Amino acid sequence: MCCWSSRVGEEPVSDNTDVYRYGSTEFPGESEGDVHCHGLVWPEGSSDEYIIYLALDVAYNHHVEEKGYFGHIPGAPVCDCLERMPEVSRSDCSQYRPAHLKGSDFMACPKNDLRPIWRPIHNGPGV
Repeated sequence: MCCWSSRVGEEPVSDNTDVYRYGSTEFPGESEGDVHCHGLVWPEGSSDEYIIYLALDVAYNHHVEEKGYFGHIPGAPVCDCLERMPEVSRSDCSQYRPAHLKGSDFMACPKNDLRPIWRPIHNGPGV
């Protein structure tokens, strides 16, 4: 998952989440400011090359290059495995597009939300 807190220019990032905590730091109310998170899901057994391609396409090309997102939640990395990222209320989500469909290699997860995929596996309150 990647989470950005700033955007090039005067417009804020598209705020799509609330940050609960990162490590021992808690973010009550809206104290985290505007934050946009986007998760990545890949098929079991995917190669490192595939995972890197997914991350570059979604995180870098779409969010950094096209939208101008940068910055991070204080103390946290911009992108990392979900277990090492801040606990947030939700995250947009991209996944592998089955080969028989036309278009780019990736598409939004159901309802563009990482929670339905994450919660059954980890039983956490957020992603």
